[in-house]
Amino acid sequence: MVIKRYLQQQTTVDSKTAANDYFFELKKITVKVLGDEFELVYADAGPKDGELIVMVHGAPASHGGYQNISKMMTQQGYRVVVPNMPGMGWTPMPRSGCYNCSALHRLQVLQVFTEALQYERILMLCAHSLGGHSVLHLSEVPSLLSMCQSVCLMSSIGLSPHRDVSPWILKRNMAWLYYHLCQLPILGSSFASLTSPIFRRIKLKGRTIDSQVNFLREVSHMSWEKVNSTAELFKEMKIPLLVVAGNRDHVIQLPITEELIAKLGIAETNTAWYHKSSKSNDVIFSADVLQRAVLIDQGDHDIFNNQSEIVGSEQLDFLEAVKLNHT
Repeated sequence: MVIKRYLQQQTTVDSKTAANDYFFELKKITVKVLGDEFELVYADAGPKDGELIVMVHGAPASHGGYQNISKMMTQQGYRVVVPNMPGMGWTPMPRSGCYNCSALHRLQVLQVFTEALQYERILMLCAHSLGGHSVLHLSEVPSLLSMCQSVCLMSSIGLSPHRDVSPWILKRNMAWLYYHLCQLPILGSSFASLTSPIFRRIKLKGRTIDSQVNFLREVSHMSWEKVNSTAELFKEMKIPLLVVAGNRDHVIQLPITEELIAKLGIAETNTAWYHKSSKSNDVIFSADVLQRAVLIDQGDHDIFNNQSEIVGSEQLDFLEAVKLNHT
């Protein structure tokens, strides 16, 4: 249950923290949820009265990768905000230990954060990678669900373990053990620092060492049974949905994505391939198609950054359809 909620004055993050964020304005906001205060750092861009797009990052990630795609959104008059979730990016973990990095806790924090921005609706809730795992649990937070007019999943975690987390029981237990070793008094921080280069080697480097540690805690809380049941509920909600993924994704393999698309009820006739050679889709969506998927030829895991022009164009077309059907 979400325990809320108050808002302190929004402040701009210091210039040293924001040095590498040339596009976004980094801000800090204090909210209360789960019985504690959270000082959330979030990225903000676009007109303050623009329709709201909320981006949810994966792990161990932050707002940084969303700069390219956010430029396309703001140029069309949308406001984009990307909160750094607790323990990720520049947002610290609460000292009380009330936050456990689970999908449900992520959504509860996201709900209070969005309400604090004083918006009545979110035009699009967009999530990448492990962030998609959280968004698939929307049915568990009805008040946040009621605010969302559409959802976009990019390179999202699927319904069964992908290659990097297989065999699952072994990898989950390793993630749990690593996290708890990092919590040991005195020795824990040294262990986390010494093992940090491993994350860089496997392309999972976070902005901070803590974000890498908390990423593995988030992995240890994942339940494939739970995400399958929530995905079924997500399908029943019939919320406008865009799924975007690439066939060269080294993290989420194509069969995993195809399984997710089918589970969410997107028809094969509403699944398009974007071919790099022709620079076009093999399916042209009509405005009444509000459940659609786009698979990008040679697209990688970071399609929202490396193939941002393609993804952004698909999102803008999708948003026009969403707005047309809500008028």
